[in-house]
Amino acid sequence: MLRTTGILLGFLQLIVLFPSIFGSAAEEALQEYLFKSSGYNKDVRPAPLPNDTVVMNFGLSVTQILDVDEKNQIITTGVWMDQYWTDYRLEWNASNFSDVDSVIVPFSWVWYPDLVLDNSAEGDYLLPTWKYVTVYNDGQIWVTPPGTLKSPCRIDVRYFPFDEQYCFMSFGPWEFTAFSVIMNPINDRVLKENYVENVEWDLYNSSVELIADLDECCPDEAYSTINFTLILRRRPLYYILNILIPCAAMSFLTLGVFYLPPDCGEKMTLSISVLIALSVFSLLVADIMPPTSDSSPLIGTYLLFNMAVNAMSILISVVILHFHFRSPKMYRMHPGVKKLFIETLPVYIGLSSKRMTATYIRPKRNSNTIEPNDNEKLEVISLENHKPKSETQSYDDSKDKTIPKSGNGALTVPKTVLGRDRKSVV
Repeated sequence: MLRTTGILLGFLQLIVLFPSIFGSAAEEALQEYLFKSSGYNKDVRPAPLPNDTVVMNFGLSVTQILDVDEKNQIITTGVWMDQYWTDYRLEWNASNFSDVDSVIVPFSWVWYPDLVLDNSAEGDYLLPTWKYVTVYNDGQIWVTPPGTLKSPCRIDVRYFPFDEQYCFMSFGPWEFTAFSVIMNPINDRVLKENYVENVEWDLYNSSVELIADLDECCPDEAYSTINFTLILRRRPLYYILNILIPCAAMSFLTLGVFYLPPDCGEKMTLSISVLIALSVFSLLVADIMPPTSDSSPLIGTYLLFNMAVNAMSILISVVILHFHFRSPKMYRMHPGVKKLFIETLPVYIGLSSKRMTATYIRPKRNSNTIEPNDNEKLEVISLENHKPKSETQSYDDSKDKTIPKSGNGALTVPKTVLGRDRKSVV
């Protein structure tokens, strides 16, 4: 019984393994037919006639925007490069090989043009290759190697952080001219297969352009290339919350400086604090932006304008505090200003510089306070003939204050009395 069971199990295993053994033999025979017995040479261009052109179909699929180095203006992308071309020497009849219509062979066995990334930002311009390729019975060869590409990308930061960047990648053969190998785009745009979103940049759109400059005068100088354009749009939320809103708040604080009274000791402190904060934000923006003179970001101009307004508010606050805390004893009026406002302007505005009315209150002796009394109020009628004391002579309150009489009996008040203590004049 056990012997019969073992025989049945062995027979079943033979049935299961027979197709695979047969299939492996068919693939081995196929490889022997294609690459050994036929004398295949991978260094020869697969063109039936010398003047025929080999069409290299090329497509690009972006899997992730790995990095956008704005200071060095380099973009790093993870891509899949779809490529296929036709090699007429690798055609076979599938019915002769157990209906095997495709075979996977090492990449180094087949012909492959020297495709490069023309605008590579690395030292190696050759495209990454894969270990195997798939060959079909009609002669088509497919390969989709993944890779990480670095290419230069001109960063325009004028509308930062609401900017869009256009990054280009150019692919084409290095040695083969357009008469030998011509590029053909598989799709009219860059595909987003298994795409992983970037936290800062969004792949908004893309385009593909075929460039085949076939100049009649210099055919050996013409090359066929494909330009892929990636249109990236920045995600502005981070910069709005961390730069734009704080800068706007600082701008409103600059206006708040003028609402503080001069007696408040924090007027200058607030102005200088706002200026320092704006300087810090300006340094943050400058650290992100590339060192270019082609265009300046509008946010940098906005910060510079806010700093200029804040500096003007500091200067105005200094002038306001100066006039608020200055004492009449600190400065003397210039004679020219005095003549302008005392003698010249009153004539043109309907006032007389020769008549003025004032009331003098005589303080009591041995008292620092002034107690007004109706009997002590004196009206000054004329100051025309009065000669003031010298401005260098000080007025002494300790002496008895008497009011001299003029020749016509009118009472006059010295100018030093009127100019020294204005609280004594009502």
